[in-house]
Amino acid sequence: MKAHIARLTITPRECRSIEIETVNRLKCAGGIPETPERQIGLAAVLSEVIEDVCPRLAQGFARMRFEPNCEALVVHGLPTAEEVAPLLHLATSAFVGEVFNYAEQNGGELEMRLEPRPGSKANTNTTRDEFALHTDDAAMPEEKRVTWISLYGVRNPRGTLTGYAPVEAALSTIGLAHINVLRSPAFKVRMPLSFNFGDDIWSDARPILGRDEHDRSTIAWPSYATRPADPGDVEAKEALEALRAAMEREVVYTALEPGTLLIFSNLHGAHKRTAIGSGERLILRNYVRPDLKVMRTKAGHDGHVFALRDLIDLTAGTVR
Repeated sequence: MKAHIARLTITPRECRSIEIETVNRLKCAGGIPETPERQIGLAAVLSEVIEDVCPRLAQGFARMRFEPNCEALVVHGLPTAEEVAPLLHLATSAFVGEVFNYAEQNGGELEMRLEPRPGSKANTNTTRDEFALHTDDAAMPEEKRVTWISLYGVRNPRGTLTGYAPVEAALSTIGLAHINVLRSPAFKVRMPLSFNFGDDIWSDARPILGRDEHDRSTIAWPSYATRPADPGDVEAKEALEALRAAMEREVVYTALEPGTLLIFSNLHGAHKRTAIGSGERLILRNYVRPDLKVMRTKAGHDGHVFALRDLIDLTAGTVR
């Protein structure tokens, strides 16, 4: 296993304790609450209990928050019951930060259910076809993007794999000239189709690569929805191809079987999915940030679900 992905296997005894505590909280609350705020409150209570009954799990998630070199974590052996998974998933995400969503995406539900649908467009989370390498919400300003994405397997057909590739490892294999181009404002990225704003809203010219407070490379790049700002920019086209090839070489795959959780940095790597095999698939997805201060200030409320038009400027058909 490549060093950027940590792994943790929960024992059957730990799993049983976690499941019992989750079921007890659900019974006391009469099921999953309807509002995001009450869901977050119940998940916070469960998080504290899990930290007592399975401290290894809490410690694993703490690595994602506080260790810069821990870019992804795979947890095996979690409860598989569909009625338990949503609250437990919110509780584990709370170890890392605050869960949120955009109102226009997946019906504005705080916790998103990813299921394939017939007739879905290419490179969306509902297509059964392969979903190419991408970072989520790349057109959004970084302070309003998802930092970590958490995926919890409920149902997953055999042979269906989710891959993650770290950008730092990929950049070590391509030339400095390409990297310099990728760090320049020579590109545009398209607004995600899942936001339901149409298929032709693009960002202003911007770089694909940036740097964080630890001087580590960050990336905002949907491989299928990125283009040079200048259609005639050959260097930009070549840099994008070099990046795609390098990232593909670094992909590590995980099968999101029932009870398997994958959480990864959306800022320091890209992810993908192979074609969905025969049968039903249900993956729970949470968006997580260290805090929601900027988004709440911009939106004017203290909630967890934000309307995109309160966060960004879509004038003239571009994202600002």
